Amino acid sequence: MQKKHTTPNESEVTRADALLLFNLINDEAVSEDARRHLTEYVDDILSAAPTSDPTNNKAQFLRTFAVGWRGAGDHSRRNVGEFLCRVKRGETVESIIADFRGQLEANAAAYTERWLTMPEPKDKTSHEWRYWKLRRMERAFDGDDGEAYAEAWREFRALLTGLMAEADFWHTGNACTLLPHLIIARQEIDQQNARAKRQRAGGKGAATRRKK
Repeated sequence: MQKKHTTPNESEVTRADALLLFNLINDEAVSEDARRHLTEYVDDILSAAPTSDPTNNKAQFLRTFAVGWRGAGDHSRRNVGEFLCRVKRGETVESIIADFRGQLEANAAAYTERWLTMPEPKDKTSHEWRYWKLRRMERAFDGDDGEAYAEAWREFRALLTGLMAEADFWHTGNACTLLPHLIIARQEIDQQNARAKRQRAGGKGAATRRKK
């Protein structure tokens, strides 16, 4: 993922490289979190094969990796290739994965910052304006600026009530998109209310027992 690291090309990734990856994925001395993330990178290679085999069967893994490597995209091969170079130089799986994740987070932060600092796009029906608005409202909800937070809620309520007043809003496409979020919100609120009700009932019961 970093240009400073030499990445092996297709012909330089050998059966021994695939075996090294297999052993690391199944090495319990490596942290579970690091192995899980390594598996995700390797799965990008395996999924490029016509059939993807489980990573806990060595023979199947080696066959699938060889086929998948030839069909995988440049990005996937670059990630795994860089990982191989670095682990061969003595870096730990944990440190490499932590570095990869740090780079991804930095890239995501830079991407978000770019949208936050750019002027508002003029066309409010454009993709650019939508991304610009989303990033700014997300920052307002997650940030420490109380005024921006309150304004984001005002905008959200105006957006929601405005849409509900539009006849074209009420169709199954919007309903199916929103349903999972609405059902989860309903369940979470019902669970909170049920817990509060039990706590109130428990408090009343304790007070009654004390009076007796």
